[in-house]
Amino acid sequence: MERILNTPRLTLRPFDRTDARSVQKLAGAWSVASMLARVPYPYENGMAEDWIGTHEPLRESGTSFTYAITHCGHLIGCVGIERDDGGDFEIGYWLGHPFWGKGYATEAAQAVKDAAVNALNLTRMVSGHFVENPISGRVLTKLGFRYTHEAPNECLARGHKVMAKRMEWTA
Repeated sequence: MERILNTPRLTLRPFDRTDARSVQKLAGAWSVASMLARVPYPYENGMAEDWIGTHEPLRESGTSFTYAITHCGHLIGCVGIERDDGGDFEIGYWLGHPFWGKGYATEAAQAVKDAAVNALNLTRMVSGHFVENPISGRVLTKLGFRYTHEAPNECLARGHKVMAKRMEWTA
């Protein structure tokens, strides 16, 4: 997949180590971390650097493509696509709380979805959201995802499983 994706308002680019402090602050906020499966809480020093360090090897292996979402040169969130244990590609995203409600998640996720379809010849993708986060579901339905089932999903920040709505997109 392309390393840099541009939308009308956003630039999606690889993370670098200078983004670590912003990642820790934005993703580490309870309002964000508690709605994600794999973000720890508290988000301690060094965790963001470690996470960013995994991106390039995973990109090179073709299993994960993670992008920093930037607006006017500032990091506002993350979007990516990653092969899951079942072999499907799953799209996911987060935005820092100050950037919610502006359509950035939909814009960024659409760009990654389109790039993945073109570069990886995908005809199916999966995703999901915690039941108490219906706004994330609206983002995914705008991208053409449809609900398939509900199932418990691990939430690292909460330390236990949380009921999630699973979704899929097919060409």
